[in-house]
Amino acid sequence: MKRVFRIALSIPCIAVFSPGCVFVHKCDRHHDPAEVESARRVAAAESAIRAADEAWAKAAETKGLEGFMSFYAPDARALPPNEPIAVGLDAIRKSVKPMFDASSRVTWRPTQVVAARSGEIGYAQGTYEITMKDPSAKPPIERGKYLEIWKKQPDNTWKCTEDMFSPDAPPAAGK
Repeated sequence: MKRVFRIALSIPCIAVFSPGCVFVHKCDRHHDPAEVESARRVAAAESAIRAADEAWAKAAETKGLEGFMSFYAPDARALPPNEPIAVGLDAIRKSVKPMFDASSRVTWRPTQVVAARSGEIGYAQGTYEITMKDPSAKPPIERGKYLEIWKKQPDNTWKCTEDMFSPDAPPAAGK
């Protein structure tokens, strides 16, 4: 009986004095309902943002400019290279229309998606490729990177509120 009692007393002491585990209740943080719920919200938001960004790329490729515009929030801002910030849907449409007019294909894919603990906002980062229309046999291709801020809307959809993109290569001379 003494031996069982000593073993029972030594278990809490090991937990209390183990490196990285000051109190027994702190060791079990992976089962904290608030942490579990937060992790669930983050995972759901990241999945939703990735799906929205992939759907946006598909809409831009298949529906052109109007498909592209449909994923922006009404108060969105775009930060295109070598241009002022475009604020609002009309300004963004005006800014990106020449790109759609001159290109035969616009594609992108997210390489990283991160959401806030609240599950209400996050960002997608990735790479894009624009194949320009060109009468010659070899159309120029612009490759670059982007960063988008996504915000969950009142109707639970996700919309891009900030969109920044830039080519990997500098603009051609004379442009």
